[in-house]
Amino acid sequence: MLLSKQAEQGVPLQVDKSDWLADTDEEIDEQDLEAHYSFMAKIQEVTDQNAEDEHAALANLIANLKLDVDENKKIQKQLKKANTSLAHELEQCKSILAETSKTLEESNSVRDSCLVALQNKQTEFEKYKACNDRIVDYDKFKLVKEKHNELVKQSLLTKSHYNGLVKEKIKTIQTIHMVAPKGPTFNGRPTFANLMYLKKAQSEKPCLYEIPDDQSDPTNRLVLDREETLTLVKESRLKLNKDFVRPYDYSKLNSLYEIFKPASQGNHEQLAYANKVRNKM
Repeated sequence: MLLSKQAEQGVPLQVDKSDWLADTDEEIDEQDLEAHYSFMAKIQEVTDQNAEDEHAALANLIANLKLDVDENKKIQKQLKKANTSLAHELEQCKSILAETSKTLEESNSVRDSCLVALQNKQTEFEKYKACNDRIVDYDKFKLVKEKHNELVKQSLLTKSHYNGLVKEKIKTIQTIHMVAPKGPTFNGRPTFANLMYLKKAQSEKPCLYEIPDDQSDPTNRLVLDREETLTLVKESRLKLNKDFVRPYDYSKLNSLYEIFKPASQGNHEQLAYANKVRNKM
């Protein structure tokens, strides 16, 4: 029925619909035609309803898309603003990094210069320390030399003292031999021709003339001075001189003088400067 109305109104039909309409005009009866028209009308209504639903869904989708587009535009604006802020912060960070690098290079340069100065000071300090040690060693050597000179003086005094004692003893022995008789008495003891010489000798050396009572002891017997006794006296004197006065190696002392020379005025100034640097450190 709908196709008939469309055909009557001059609406162009599809080929199959037009053929079907031509066939139905001849073969289909009127009842079947009404049923067919009714069915086609319902199909048309369903189609129109679906079209309206599709239009409504499409309109809803378009509205949602517009909302999404607006939201995306807002997000893009925020992202653009954030990118601008981050770019500005990045530039600031780059400038700060450049300044920090420059400051670090200056600090490294100052540190290197300080290290060079410190090494120079250390070298100078080692030089003054060596000079100071040498002066201290010279002072020690000087003290040792003074002690050595004192010992030499004492040994010389001791030698002169013992030489005086030996000379005095020799003189006393010579005096005794001069006043002693040439031959022994009946008792085997020396006697004097003149008692005055005996008393004089006793006053000078009383210990030599003390005669013990016990003559049985060989140590208490008086022994005459013979050649053997005089030889023993000379040997004792030579041994005494060797014990108290020994030869000294002056070549070693002269070599020490060459090593430890007196400090000059410049060395004293260097030592004072080294002590000043040490106190500062």
